[in-house]
Amino acid sequence: MKKAAFFALTVLAAFSFKAVDTQVDTYGMPIDSATGKITYVKVINETGKADELYDRAYAWAKKYFVNISSSIRHRDKANGLLSGITRFKVYGADKKGRKIDAGIISYEFTLNFKENRYRIVETNFRQVNNSGNPVEKWFYDTNEKAKPIHKKIFAQIDAKAKEMIKSLEAGMKPAPKKSDDW
Repeated sequence: MKKAAFFALTVLAAFSFKAVDTQVDTYGMPIDSATGKITYVKVINETGKADELYDRAYAWAKKYFVNISSSIRHRDKANGLLSGITRFKVYGADKKGRKIDAGIISYEFTLNFKENRYRIVETNFRQVNNSGNPVEKWFYDTNEKAKPIHKKIFAQIDAKAKEMIKSLEAGMKPAPKKSDDW
């Protein structure tokens, strides 16, 4: 009887420690519950047919991306889809607080269009200069010295993803109608 009680307590203790191990710091990033990846999703209501919204988005992309041919990977106006990959530099700070290069982050984006609305999804954030590892790996990093660096980089990822959405929303507004009334 004592052996059985000891065994049961040992198993319970092991499970309780396991539960603690699964707690990870996601640095406040939006995590998709199905994939476990950082994912930004926004559906925006905007007047226009799907093909009109597609055309506005493509016009926005030509202004937003430095090199549209390397950023836009898939164009499908008939099915209301525009997708691609973009990248940006991230920075850290040295011991004196000076800005230093911390690498490049790439991520995928997808734009879908339906009548009077469109959706943007930004996901698959990766470290370009580290074998393309997903940035979500940093959630499990136990190196306490790396956590402040990760926090700064996640803040930059968050700002860049939100900035792209904000820019897209502004670029998707219909052009004002020009009047020939003089």
